[in-house]
Amino acid sequence: MKQRIILIAFTLLLVFGLASCKKDVEHNVTLEEVETRVKWEQIEFEFKINGETDEIKIADNSLEVSIFKNGNRVATRQPSKNASSNYWVQFTSLQVNTNYELVVTASISQKKVELIKKDVKTLLEGGSESDPILISSVQDFKNISNVDAYYKLATSIDFNGEQIPEPFKNGLRGQFDGDGHALMNFTLPYENYNGIFGYMSQGTGVVKNLTIKDVTYDNYVNIENRKSVSLYVGLIAKELGANTKVQNVTFSNINVRLYTETYGIRYFGLVTGSNKGTIEDITLDNVNFNVDFNNVYESQIGGVVGKNYSTGKIQRVNYASGNFNVLVTEHVSNPQNIYQTYIGTIVGEGSGKVSEVVSSANVIIKLKDYDSTKKVVQVEGERFVINAQSIPGGVSSSKFVLVDKTDEVSINFNYSSSEAIDKVLLNGIDKTADVVDKTLVIDPTLEKIYVQVSYKTLNIEQQLTLSGSYFKVLSATLEGVEVYNGEGELPENWAYGTVLRVKGLPTFGKLVSMKLNGVNLPITDDVVEFPLLRNSHLSVKYAQVKPIYIGGIGGAVGTIENALYQGSINFEIPSEFNYFEEYFVGGIAGTVYGSASNIAAMTPEFNITNDSQFRKVTPNRLIGILRGAAKAEGVVAKYTIKINGVLFDDGHETLTTRVPDYAFTSLFVRGLIDTSL
Repeated sequence: MKQRIILIAFTLLLVFGLASCKKDVEHNVTLEEVETRVKWEQIEFEFKINGETDEIKIADNSLEVSIFKNGNRVATRQPSKNASSNYWVQFTSLQVNTNYELVVTASISQKKVELIKKDVKTLLEGGSESDPILISSVQDFKNISNVDAYYKLATSIDFNGEQIPEPFKNGLRGQFDGDGHALMNFTLPYENYNGIFGYMSQGTGVVKNLTIKDVTYDNYVNIENRKSVSLYVGLIAKELGANTKVQNVTFSNINVRLYTETYGIRYFGLVTGSNKGTIEDITLDNVNFNVDFNNVYESQIGGVVGKNYSTGKIQRVNYASGNFNVLVTEHVSNPQNIYQTYIGTIVGEGSGKVSEVVSSANVIIKLKDYDSTKKVVQVEGERFVINAQSIPGGVSSSKFVLVDKTDEVSINFNYSSSEAIDKVLLNGIDKTADVVDKTLVIDPTLEKIYVQVSYKTLNIEQQLTLSGSYFKVLSATLEGVEVYNGEGELPENWAYGTVLRVKGLPTFGKLVSMKLNGVNLPITDDVVEFPLLRNSHLSVKYAQVKPIYIGGIGGAVGTIENALYQGSINFEIPSEFNYFEEYFVGGIAGTVYGSASNIAAMTPEFNITNDSQFRKVTPNRLIGILRGAAKAEGVVAKYTIKINGVLFDDGHETLTTRVPDYAFTSLFVRGLIDTSL
């Protein structure tokens, strides 16, 4: 009897134990699919594992991915982790156009569980250059879904003014062959635009034999709606990686309007904003740029490439026709820092190699909205109104206006009863005695009007006040006396008429202005001098001033060879800005980091109009300025530089004939020399 009871108890324990072993494992471990990349003979699967805890988690080395065909196991792999810390597995040597089942399993709490099961089919067409997917319509283009495939245009596609789709937004990794056809007449999205072929920073994507035609790009909507745009923008691609290529592409009838200010674009090129790959055999025909530029942020703008990295190669480019306009405006940010900017008709900036390039585009750097048929009126100082018939409403308090050349112009000075005019200068000539009833009437025959006005107080208690930092005030007439350093008022025993010397003490950037009652004082070696007057206020400003590089080919380039520029360059900014600017303008490039060889410039015009003491412009028919150990050798033919109408010698010998063939070792460049110049 006792043995029977023991046997029954043992049996019950065994039954309950087996039952508990068969009970399903409770867990919260899940699989999150990141991406399934399907090709013709290959499937890649990327995923994450979520919900693991210290107590319940996947056992080591138990995570497996299997692939089945018709219920039969084809292969099993253990996934590895990629740079994003996601699991990743790849199956190769599969059959094309075939259905497979992908299953992921793992051991959790000593039990094998299935985390996902999904059907995947390998591709049929587009697996090779000889077996491409043909694109014949707008709908075909919209239906593109695989960035790894080979595509070919069967005909030109007219989008009829519609916004072009972005099927390659994540970046073409296969190939797109235009086969000599065009994508034409489309608009572009303005927010986070990645280019027609996307963010090609990875893989070995190729775009070739394509024309982009009848397109306008204008990002003003981003400025108007205060919506940020991608910093890098290109019509072909946002960025090109080191193993990508764009080859034999023509841009025809393209108009680009760029705004580089806040919410604007920083790096732009028709091919790409950022290049680390190879770009070759590019043509720009009737391509016109208007770049609104106000120095708010660093910008790198090129006709083909914005930023050309060290691995980037640009070769055999012909900018056949068009204008490249840089429209400059004054910015009023505080502090007023001028940012390093690079603009070129082919490349903005970069250390990569540029070779066999020709540009006939005209470069025009001018004040935005400036009209050379108008008369410039500019007033420096405070509390004034400009009167002229052609001004809307007849009056303006702006410091810079354009009026009809036949207008009679007068300036009203709106000072208070406790003030008086100290001095009024018209084009540098003292006209204080000509002010009647607070009004100066201007000679109508003057083509340019530049007025400076300062006031003084009638209150004998008023002292000189100052604003800014990093300067000291000395008495110029009392040798060795230094009684002020900082902000506030001067000592009362300093008499009016005492000549003061103010010396800047730069600790950063550059001393860009010292203004007395709103009027810029001439600065020599960071020092200004002026007599102490009633109601005088001195403002001292510094800024991080960085040069602006503009070139007929590039703003700044690393190595450039076999390059020809044969357009016109005109620089015309007849306006004083409230800060210092420095431009380097070159027929080939603003500056070169490495070397420039077999280069030449042949242009009908190179004119600089600059009346500002706060704007320095250095022109050169080849390279604006050579930095460090950089070297350049080349030929200049047939043209000269003029600054404010006066011939300027940049040190180059000038040929009286066109550029000779021997200037280049490239047959491509020799064949594009304009024989009509």
